[in-house]
Amino acid sequence: MDVILHLGAHRTASTTLQRTLKLSQHALRQDGVACWGPWRTRNGLFAGLIGQPDPVLPWQSERILRSTGLIRMETLRLEQAGCAALLISEENMLGKVGENLREGVLYPYAAQRLERFRASLADRVRVVALAIRSYDSFWASSLAFALPKGGPLPTSQLCARLVNQPRRWRDIIGDVARAFPQARVIVWSYEGLGNSPCSQMRAMLGRDLPLDISPQWHNPAPTPAKLALALQSRGEGEGLVDADARRFSPFTPEQRGDLRADYIEDLAWLRAGADGLACYFGDPSEIKNAGTTGQGRGHSNDAEHRRLA
Repeated sequence: MDVILHLGAHRTASTTLQRTLKLSQHALRQDGVACWGPWRTRNGLFAGLIGQPDPVLPWQSERILRSTGLIRMETLRLEQAGCAALLISEENMLGKVGENLREGVLYPYAAQRLERFRASLADRVRVVALAIRSYDSFWASSLAFALPKGGPLPTSQLCARLVNQPRRWRDIIGDVARAFPQARVIVWSYEGLGNSPCSQMRAMLGRDLPLDISPQWHNPAPTPAKLALALQSRGEGEGLVDADARRFSPFTPEQRGDLRADYIEDLAWLRAGADGLACYFGDPSEIKNAGTTGQGRGHSNDAEHRRLA
């Protein structure tokens, strides 16, 4: 049985895909594909693997061993039941939004967490999928998502730290490739495929599958008006959010320009072959053009196609 990992990232329409998978899981099972989403992974199965990257207490190490054993047992059970593939969609395998903001770094412990999952999945992983998003909107959406939950204030100091943080999507792709050296790593952009669960599934599994598409866009970032109310209820951060703005954007125009320039460099690197580490799909047409086999890593689309939504 092959395992396909969908790692998110956060704020790239991962929840919408996961809702679609949950609605479709019975039809997919009839097609030989089992699905684990947050309804399964966050119900104790992954408890020991998505926590603190470096366990310091005996009970933390015990939870890692327990989760590793549970995953091995459950994947073996699915294989014996005749499943050809298991699709796991869980963005917390990379880390968490709060951790990114607290550390001021893009998924600082992704490599350590992914190594744990390699051990638990016993080299069954054949495809790893990652969605990426322009840094300015990714960080803005992350801040907006975390703020009502007690997350950090979008101060000028924090924004400057996020603009200058050293990790890029290409670093995350490198972490993935090192953790799963036998897997095909595929990457798509939120701007290109974020609103198309069907295209995302085709990219991961190489064929069309029966899906019941979720009719709603799930887990969107709060509006500026809601963020302003959240700050007001906290009694802090007055003036940090313009309640009348069309969208929340805590960065200056110059900072947005720098963040977008970094993202454009990442996209150019991906389109040029990503140093053989990953295959990039910028929009649904590129998936169709790539065919259904897609063995190995590396360049998978026409370098002259420069679409960026």
